[in-house]
Amino acid sequence: MSELVNYASGIPLALRVLGSSVQKIYINDEKEILRRLRQHPPIEIQDAFRKSFDGLHDNEKSIFLDLACFFRGENKDHVVNILDGCGFSTDLGIYALIDETLISLVDNSLEMPNIFQDTGRFVVCQENNKASKRSRLWDSNDIADVLINNSGTEAIEGIFLDASGLTFELNPTVFERMHRLRLLKLHCPTSEIHCKISLPQGLYYLPDELRLLHWEKYPLGSLPRNFNPKNLVEMNMPYSNMTKLWKGTKNLEKLKRIILSHSLQLIKFPRLSKAMNLEHIDLEGCTSLVKVNSSILHHHKLTFLSLKDCSHLRIMPTTVHLESLEVLNLSGCSELENLHDFSSNLKELYLAGTAIREMPSSIGDLTRLVTLDLENCKRLQHLPPSISNLKAMMTLKLSGCSNLKSLPVLDALFLRNSQRLDTR
Repeated sequence: MSELVNYASGIPLALRVLGSSVQKIYINDEKEILRRLRQHPPIEIQDAFRKSFDGLHDNEKSIFLDLACFFRGENKDHVVNILDGCGFSTDLGIYALIDETLISLVDNSLEMPNIFQDTGRFVVCQENNKASKRSRLWDSNDIADVLINNSGTEAIEGIFLDASGLTFELNPTVFERMHRLRLLKLHCPTSEIHCKISLPQGLYYLPDELRLLHWEKYPLGSLPRNFNPKNLVEMNMPYSNMTKLWKGTKNLEKLKRIILSHSLQLIKFPRLSKAMNLEHIDLEGCTSLVKVNSSILHHHKLTFLSLKDCSHLRIMPTTVHLESLEVLNLSGCSELENLHDFSSNLKELYLAGTAIREMPSSIGDLTRLVTLDLENCKRLQHLPPSISNLKAMMTLKLSGCSNLKSLPVLDALFLRNSQRLDTR
């Protein structure tokens, strides 16, 4: 009974109803009982849930169903970004759901009792007997059936597929009838060798309504030519085969996060000059990338930029105009020799393993810098005197800097920060 007690999440009605239901089911296997109850919550639970759910505004109903089907346990700020992009008043909706005790906020993660999640999902299942005509799909069997048989419809708003252990081919028109698709996540773990979604004939279409495009191991060299990402809030496509995103410049006014990490074939930094709201760029491990073009200078809201382990990167423009940038990671860019001035807002700067010989004298202007990592910068010969101006410095890493000749400029830094400076 322990699993059933945990499933009830301490809700008195759930404990009583589940206990009563178990007595009526002549099965000794507790896991099988739980599986059945999760697929078909008892009528008493459904009725109690409906009293709360039916009294919600449409905004809160939609948000709750998205949370129950896709985002349980996710970071609140991340979810708000995506669902705001869908036109919801997400913050207001979340706190209304908290007031109704349907969800809770734990360490900024959105949580809900198991039984509420399953009842919310049951509401979606009741929309139609056919999975292809429901608004949200999360069951891998349902999704595989819809995608393989190319039976998607305009009813579908969200698809979250854990493709672990799955291998199948998709038709190039697989998304053509899903005009209202706003959330797409195809999760394919890197450690899972039996996980492959292939498109042997290419992909002709992606819906313009997409807010979240999360496709791990995307198999093609670019996105569909006619895809208009005007509504896209997040593009998360690690380990892709893309050499470029698309030809030309696209309207990306809503885009906030782009993650193309470990896309080994990516040869061009994406043209993102119209992504005026971009906050996060992760291109870690894109080993074919040689340069970052000057379009990056337009991203005045950018707070995070990682080019870690881009081992062929040689050209990196100044970031001095990126007044919001807090984290810049260039560690492992072993062919990067020259650095330009940095954003004065930086808090973390990672340059380990680069080929730099010296630091710009303007490093002393980074008065908010907390971490500076210069480990294994074997060509680095000296640090500018201005480094002693770094009043907020807490971590300075210099191990492996075998050509660093002297450190007299650090005296003032040590005297001021001796109680908290880590120089490993």
